[in-house]
Amino acid sequence: MAVTLGDIYKKAVEIGMKNDPRTKEDLAAYMKEKKEKLKKMNEAQKKLHADWGWNPYDDTRVIYGDLKRQVEVVYVGIDVETQELALISALNGKREREGKKPIDLALAHHPESHALEGLAGVMEDIQVATMKEAGIPPNLTSGSLKDRIGDVTKSVHSDNLHRAKSAAQLLDIPFFCAHTIADNVAYQVVSKIVQKLKPRKVKDVVEALGKIPHFKKAAEEYSEPISVQTGSLDSWAGKVFVEGYTGGTDGSAVILKYLSRNAQVGTTIAMHKSKAHRDEANKHHLNSIITNHMASDALGMQPLVDWLRSKKIEVVIGCGMIDAKMP
Repeated sequence: MAVTLGDIYKKAVEIGMKNDPRTKEDLAAYMKEKKEKLKKMNEAQKKLHADWGWNPYDDTRVIYGDLKRQVEVVYVGIDVETQELALISALNGKREREGKKPIDLALAHHPESHALEGLAGVMEDIQVATMKEAGIPPNLTSGSLKDRIGDVTKSVHSDNLHRAKSAAQLLDIPFFCAHTIADNVAYQVVSKIVQKLKPRKVKDVVEALGKIPHFKKAAEEYSEPISVQTGSLDSWAGKVFVEGYTGGTDGSAVILKYLSRNAQVGTTIAMHKSKAHRDEANKHHLNSIITNHMASDALGMQPLVDWLRSKKIEVVIGCGMIDAKMP
């Protein structure tokens, strides 16, 4: 049976919702709020955000392409921008000479165009949910996020947002970004591993994470696939919490104080941490374990890649994607 771009989009959202850190009730309430906002939009905005009725992830969107278009070959990368789209065009010339079917979908993890513009839209609700799991009241998370969300919104507003979209249109390459849906997967995988641990030292956590196939494979390409950026391998682990995996992008550094003082967390796991966050972690004697960014994102993308293959779709791996078995 032929698979369309719309089928892939719906499957991606299904995977994201299955792994969403929010309860079913909280996710339903969030969707209800989005539908109410959609009703109040002008016609242009309603058209742009028509999928708000069923897709809770503003940063997981089809950037270009007819949803009814059939897909047989997919290029998968962590980042797909103009240069990757030009590469796909060049690869298609090569594939044509070799008698192979052309790549007919560019699938990225990191958002571009209106998906990037939607990054701030996924931050508060999901980060409130993850921090609630650690024991932090929603009002503290929400309050600490206000300035950070404003900064993200303003920074994106000044970007040349539709550069990659224009390239996809000119080259007629359908383009889809799957961001938070993959981050949800990675968050759940790492959280479940951490929940089974009873670590004494930080090195015990690092050892467990190192067994994840995507991180193990990353060790073949990166000198430090898992980095301890505050604290040390011999620091006492204490309570371990997965803090920076999903929810759009980094929250406020202030949240680290709440994790340490309110939730009594001793070690956090994230896929990236700014200097401001490291400084705050050091101030509160929090250990910070950072897993390789590309490997962490690839871990989250893997279920969608595996589903594509189950549908007999050829997958071309590129641009930072690490292809490995799910743990």
